Amino acid sequence: YTAQIKERFKNNENAQNRALGKLYEDANQNPLSGCLLSLAQIPIFLGLYRGVRLLAMDGKLEEPFLWIPSLEGPVSGPDFRGLDWLLQGWTPAGGGGPLPFVPSMGWEPTLAFLAMPVILVLLQSVTMQVLQPPVDDAASEEEKKTLESTQGVIKFLPLLIGFFSLQVPAGLTIY
Repeated sequence: YTAQIKERFKNNENAQNRALGKLYEDANQNPLSGCLLSLAQIPIFLGLYRGVRLLAMDGKLEEPFLWIPSLEGPVSGPDFRGLDWLLQGWTPAGGGGPLPFVPSMGWEPTLAFLAMPVILVLLQSVTMQVLQPPVDDAASEEEKKTLESTQGVIKFLPLLIGFFSLQVPAGLTIY
């Protein structure tokens, strides 16, 4: 029905919007109803972030999980903020190994913590690719451009999530 409405009122956007609104009203549907669930998750995520962060600051999450050395790491160290655990404190390697510098936590824990954002970005990218709607052949050029720009943002989103996961305790990255 929406395609018929768009075709019938293609030159009058105001009438098109009114007709689509009437269609949703007659079907007892709200096009924004899917946003409610997303908005409900925000306080849960913020509460979880605060809880994990406070537990990490108190040293209550020191146990390892799978390959991760600690659920409170890497940002819970005494001097670490944001990406400081990765960018600061590199020391020259003694013994002339293949790598001239060693990160502040050592290579093994650093690589273990870096594996989580990589896995997160890959899984998020696959999920977004699967959930992405196919391009409708009947869509207008304007709708296709809008869909392409939305898909561009969606492709960038996993990288942003991965970057943020470098700056929070490992327990939150797992969530």
